[in-house]
This record gives sequence, structure tokens and C-alpha cells, in this order.
Amino acid sequence: MKIENGEYLGKIKNYGFKNTKNGDAMIVVLFDVEVAPDNIQQLDWSGSFKEKAKPITLKALATMGFDFQAHDAQVKWIEMATGSISGALDVGTPLSLTIENEVYEGKLFPKIRWVNGAGSLGRFRNLFTREEAVQAFAGSDILELGRSLMQQHPTAAAKKSENGGFEVPF
Repeated sequence: MKIENGEYLGKIKNYGFKNTKNGDAMIVVLFDVEVAPDNIQQLDWSGSFKEKAKPITLKALATMGFDFQAHDAQVKWIEMATGSISGALDVGTPLSLTIENEVYEGKLFPKIRWVNGAGSLGRFRNLFTREEAVQAFAGSDILELGRSLMQQHPTAAAKKSENGGFEVPF
């Protein structure tokens, strides 16, 4: 499977604990990765609990939705062994995955290097709240311009949708 190095959206599909070849505990998380709009590939991410890697693993797990502050965190931690049915991680929540290809036994494989909130992807960074959108477009002629363009291009106008009943203050 060929995936270019870069940032992609992914959603957790399943997860669980296992041992490494050396017998150390690790966590493995399976993601559905959106490589292209109609191309979803499955890749796994693994986190180590060795001293040097532990903070990175724990931060990634918090990003994936594990609540270390919850009153039942100790129970949820152990329940992660049952996978996605435990509800310990946010299955279905879009996350930003940094994928880098690496050579293993002479073959190139894509590997998830970093897991971050979806807001870390450039296109999702600093999105407006509804209030900020109102401020940014207040007094704007954007809707008039859009209507004018739709009249000039009837095919595009046929595809337009209603505003769903929301009050648009501009």
C-alpha cells in the first residue's frame, strides 16, 4: 500500500494492549485513514510504555480521548484491553495522523508517527466559532455575490441548498 508522507485524517477503529517481541507491554490502535476522498486505508499506531516513550504514548492516548482525570480512569485503562467496546478512546472522532514511510526488511511501509487533534491539520486550524463567523462576514456582500453567480450559472444554482432555517445576520 502506497501512502505519501504527510498529514491525514483518521478515525480510531479498534485498540488493545499486547506484548512487544521483547515482552514489554504496548498499546496498538487501528485507524481508518482517509488517504483520498474515496480511499480509506487501515493503519495501526503503537505506543510504548518504556520510560523514554511513555510521555509521548500517554499524550497521544489523551488526544485519542482517554480521560486520565476521570473518576473511573483506572477501570477504563484496564477495559481498554477489550478494545473499542470499552469506550475508553473516542472511536469515530477525526484525528490528524502524521504518516512517514520507513523501510523494514527491504520494503517501504507507511507508519503513523504522530497522533494529534484534527485541529492540528492546517485546513482545520483556527476554525471560526459561529460568533466569529458572524463578525467576520457582518456587512459582507458575499451572499449577494453568491446569488448573482447562481443566476449567471443555472447549473450551479440547481445544486444550492436552503440555509436550513438558521438566521443569517448579513
